[in-house]
Amino acid sequence: MSKNVRMAILHIAVAVVCFIGALIFFNGRISMEKGSAVAELANPSYPVLEIGNDTSSYNLMAGYKEDIDLSLVRNQITLTNNKNAVILKLHDYDYDITAIQYTLFEKTPDKPTETGTLNQLTSNKKKNIKLGTLTFKNTLSENKVYYLKFGVRLDNNTRINFYTKIQSGSGYHLDDYLAFVLKFHNNLFSKETMTENASYLEPSADTIEDNLESVNIHSGSEAISFGNMEVKQETKPRITLQEINNTYTVIQVSTILSTEVSEGVVQYYDLKETYKLRYTAERMYLLDYERTMDAYYNSSIIDSANNLLSLGIQNKKNISYVYADKGYKVCFAVQGQLWYYDYQSSDMYKIYSLSSENLPDIRNAASNHGIKLLSMDKKGNIFYLVYGYINRGRHEGMNGIQIMKYNAGTNCNEEMSFLSTSLPYDSMKEDLEKFSYLNSKSVFYCILEGDLHEIDLEKKSDKIVEAGLVNESLTASKDQSIIAIEKEQDIYKNKREPEPFYLAENPVKSRTLHVIQIKEFVQSDFYQMISFTVKQMPLMCQKAEME
Repeated sequence: MSKNVRMAILHIAVAVVCFIGALIFFNGRISMEKGSAVAELANPSYPVLEIGNDTSSYNLMAGYKEDIDLSLVRNQITLTNNKNAVILKLHDYDYDITAIQYTLFEKTPDKPTETGTLNQLTSNKKKNIKLGTLTFKNTLSENKVYYLKFGVRLDNNTRINFYTKIQSGSGYHLDDYLAFVLKFHNNLFSKETMTENASYLEPSADTIEDNLESVNIHSGSEAISFGNMEVKQETKPRITLQEINNTYTVIQVSTILSTEVSEGVVQYYDLKETYKLRYTAERMYLLDYERTMDAYYNSSIIDSANNLLSLGIQNKKNISYVYADKGYKVCFAVQGQLWYYDYQSSDMYKIYSLSSENLPDIRNAASNHGIKLLSMDKKGNIFYLVYGYINRGRHEGMNGIQIMKYNAGTNCNEEMSFLSTSLPYDSMKEDLEKFSYLNSKSVFYCILEGDLHEIDLEKKSDKIVEAGLVNESLTASKDQSIIAIEKEQDIYKNKREPEPFYLAENPVKSRTLHVIQIKEFVQSDFYQMISFTVKQMPLMCQKAEME
């Protein structure tokens, strides 16, 4: 059995409910009459690069137009083979790339350990890839991690780079790890072969067998083998070597699955597995196993009689939504896609998608990006953010934050602003979740690389109102409409509504030397109760009156 999340379009109070139960296909399912489609973004076009191996390819890399923070590659490590080399598989698509430049370095590419160009690329027209073997001139030191930067030129004006961490593969048994992971993964799709996996699991009586959106090493064989669902793989397993040392290895596997939910209606899923393994000469040990399964929204399934949109199998933490007009209009984001539903017209629109229509396309595999909803008015106009690695459209190959507006009247998207940054996706997501706010005057605030930005979307202006903020120096209220910034002896409070300006700095003086750390906002109303720690004194509260 599966776990089904359903979205209810209600008229008065709440726009969305999450329902846990069996996967139900509704008798009242209808094919909605679509309005004019929102203009589709250009498909991903940049080449992608993989590391080859005798067992399997691994570490798919997306191309960046700009230099990046090296922490962007923190969850990926490449190993040299026993010939002090790496095999490269370049998917160059419409580009005829004949050479790959490389830079091997420890801390910065400005001080390289080795540089060079790989000119001998062999074309495999059947697989539409080019192969090359990069043999390093210098032997990589064992137990030492380097960075490797690849560069290819697309045309006279465009050059993109790929990044990975790399270390000597001597003694790490990578082939054995990859062979085990691939066998375990492929065994999942057959009840007969799944019995081979059972001995590696540690099932617990506390696990829920019909919970398919999230399973782990303590789940039963029934849940791990997809219950009674008949699923098939739409893509080959994509492997990322995340961590490897003498004690354990962490490998992630991702793939696109599909199942036919009714005649002619196919549901697609994004599957991600994480394996933690230990190799010994006697056997392989599965130390931990986690898997998530999330459905791509299928707009052909709707229960109009009960005002329900079926989101399928989902991890609830990945679902976000806003609603307006007493629930007659709702917008929700799942799996990197943004959808808008108008109950009165029964129109459903896919507003934005980080992936192209061809889901199995390997260029859709980049997962280091996300969507954050900001606001929605009663007309259905929506402000939202697209952030992280941009894999399609006019900013393809860039890393940053797009501030977008959807106009429900014209059914069009408009980019209001784009902020380029080298900040890793995980850090960007953490900062935006902690604080990102759009006020009623179309002024957007966010933290980016330690700076507090004020972006006027109407005037198309961006200014930094506070620079050099350190971790935990800014604390936001629950609705993020009020913030407090630690600044030496003062706590600054800020009221952004209804004033169109940001800093109405009315410092509330601490009765001691200075504030060490703001602990929390106790409530958010016409005033804030701020709990903080001060030197030589226990926890106390200071009331910051609103003007």
